[in-house]
Amino acid sequence: MSTGAWLYFLGADDALYESDTLDQVAAFIAEHEPVDLVYGDIMRLSTSSRTLLAGWNLDRLLFSGNISHQGMFYRRELFDRIGLYNLRYPIAADWDFNIRCFSNPALAIRYMDIVVARRDDVTGMSSTRTDLEFVKRIPAFNLVSGREINRDLDDPRLVFYLGMGRFDWGDLVVARKWFERRLEMGGWDEEVYFTMYRIAQTMLHLGEPWHDVQDAYLRAWEFRPTRAEPLYAIACWYRAAQRYRLGYLFAKLAAEIPFPEQDTLFVSPEVHGWRATDEQAVCASWIGKKAESFTLNRGMLARPDIPDPDRQRIAANRDLCAPTMIEAASAYPDAQVQSLQCLAPGSGNDEVVASLVAGPDLARVEQTLNSFLNCCTDVSRVTRFLGVDAGLSAKDRAKLLERYGFLELADSRSPDEPDEPGAELARIRAQIDARLWLHLGRDWVFFAPENLITRLTAVLEADPQVFQVAINFGDAVKLTGACAPEQAVRRAPDAGRYVLTDMMASGPAMFDTALLDRAGGVHAAERDVITALDRRAAAAGLRTASLDEVLCIAEV
Repeated sequence: MSTGAWLYFLGADDALYESDTLDQVAAFIAEHEPVDLVYGDIMRLSTSSRTLLAGWNLDRLLFSGNISHQGMFYRRELFDRIGLYNLRYPIAADWDFNIRCFSNPALAIRYMDIVVARRDDVTGMSSTRTDLEFVKRIPAFNLVSGREINRDLDDPRLVFYLGMGRFDWGDLVVARKWFERRLEMGGWDEEVYFTMYRIAQTMLHLGEPWHDVQDAYLRAWEFRPTRAEPLYAIACWYRAAQRYRLGYLFAKLAAEIPFPEQDTLFVSPEVHGWRATDEQAVCASWIGKKAESFTLNRGMLARPDIPDPDRQRIAANRDLCAPTMIEAASAYPDAQVQSLQCLAPGSGNDEVVASLVAGPDLARVEQTLNSFLNCCTDVSRVTRFLGVDAGLSAKDRAKLLERYGFLELADSRSPDEPDEPGAELARIRAQIDARLWLHLGRDWVFFAPENLITRLTAVLEADPQVFQVAINFGDAVKLTGACAPEQAVRRAPDAGRYVLTDMMASGPAMFDTALLDRAGGVHAAERDVITALDRRAAAAGLRTASLDEVLCIAEV
């Protein structure tokens, strides 16, 4: 019945890993033509871990296990060339077909270094039932007795993969016996290490006492301290058991281990890259280290290799720590204020001008200034601060200028000036000579330390048609527990992750004033200044953008 060029089989309880997985596969196929079969990794539901399948070959199909069909794409013509699924094997027909494919040297087979799907290995048929007719053909099963191990085998590699095959099939008792036999044989350090690690995993799944399991994990780590997987596994157990201080200690140790470039056997790039850090961040939050957790979460969000479901979870964890960051950022920044006192108000030809709407509530104005100065780590690049008085009392105005001596404060609206949203913005724009204008708006609170000036200007430099870059993703006014998905972002030197947007932001943002003027500028009489400017900018071929996170919120 199929008519497409490629075939893919996905179970009812399985799911593609990313929304653009098929696009990734199609691009890979196009790049590697001619190719007959491509396959990638899968995520196991039971362990939330990635099954790495790089380098799978005929030996491993025979002695270790199958490649999950959820990760495989077949050119349709293959079934004409080597036959259909053998229905004699109702559960393992795909395994039999894969053996036939990998046995044919004329076929072009490629591995994709991506996660293709999430596999239900808990309730799925192939995980809960055994195709007894098929396993009679497979050496891995013919060589293994369910009751004892053949001690005459002297090939360490064969013994190792016999254990791996039994482990993957869930036959943990027999798998452990094979691994113990492999451990006795010594030899290649990496394989010995991974054997010790697998022994610890089988003990955990078999329900052995935790102190014995932990000791087995620690023995594996002591044998090869350049590998983080055992420490990560211990951290996960303590976090799941809500013993967060111990989880934090082990996760921190694991996260400090760099990727072992010299190792080649089953190295987990996710554990070494970010999963250990993820555990550290979660445990840090639970034990009151909110600032550390916030920083760790933001560091992970900046990475390109975080799967989007994990990315959004990490973004939500980041936001749980935001109240602590808001409190810290609200303190009066004496050092930063002193460093800015040398600014010469009104000097003209400024590099970056920052502006805000001041009033009518003095406390909120001060919170905006304090939080921005505390969080903008490259605030020294701002050469002028301009505020427009929006109803401050004479007393509050004097107090504001005394505490923030670098601030220029423009007069409040004159009686003959239209009381329209655009008038306020137009009044500020008229006083700015710089090319770069960072408008902080009214009553915003910043909470994330960031090189804001550097990142915003880098976006403008990377995309010459962008005239406004918003600080907040989605023009958010509150914490959203989200950040931009990786497939939507652009990257540029110093800019980090950012996205192009469909409309101008109303929150804090930086403008390229030359392009702003090309779009017709800001008109004081416009009631809906955002919509009007959007329309003119689009007609001029201009775009807007934003950074990838929520870094400030409207009044607390």
